[in-house]
Amino acid sequence: MRQIELEHQFKTMLVEQNRQRKVKNLTLNLMVMLQIDPHGNHLIGVCGSGEERDNTEAIHHWVEQETCCASCLKTISFKKLQSSFVRYLIDTTGYYPEGL
Repeated sequence: MRQIELEHQFKTMLVEQNRQRKVKNLTLNLMVMLQIDPHGNHLIGVCGSGEERDNTEAIHHWVEQETCCASCLKTISFKKLQSSFVRYLIDTTGYYPEGL
């Protein structure tokens, strides 16, 4: 019985690690495609919780919120996520990323 519980915990841990890796990759891809300064801080108040140190962490926070679970990551494409992020930036701040 204990082994089954451990296997379930292990599988859950692997799924979460995979989700975190994909969120990190999506964050970096967004920043590259939209030419956002990773070390700047102008997006912290816009898409972060306010506790982030730079744009990378703020965008990571936004991507995590948009892809809250592993099943969300399976259904969303990068183009759709990018479009949602640009729309979010424009609606929230009027900021239009240079890369578009």
